[in-house]
Amino acid sequence: MPGDVYPQISTSTSLTMLSITETKAPDICGSGTTILEAKSATGTINWYIDETGSSLIATGPNFTTPILNTNETYYVATEYNGCFSKRIPVDVRVNKVPEVTFVSNPAPECGSGIFF
Repeated sequence: MPGDVYPQISTSTSLTMLSITETKAPDICGSGTTILEAKSATGTINWYIDETGSSLIATGPNFTTPILNTNETYYVATEYNGCFSKRIPVDVRVNKVPEVTFVSNPAPECGSGIFF
């Protein structure tokens, strides 16, 4: 009606995209543990031993592996309000320690070359 006040209505929507934005997995030399790291813009970071299933092993941005002797893959995802992102793999490489052999009497080599 003429003279009525028009209500001013405002609304907004926010969309939260769950994802892991960064991971870090330092290599291990020989055997040992390493600290895996993950970052997410929102939510709780969860660590898993499997790509699917409910095998939650840790929460938080860091996870210290048990002692490893071989390569291993862990999975990380983020959770927010009961929604989960896709799990992404975090590969841990265990590098072999080089074996050094000692030669007691190396044979000399004349000219250019390398001693073996």
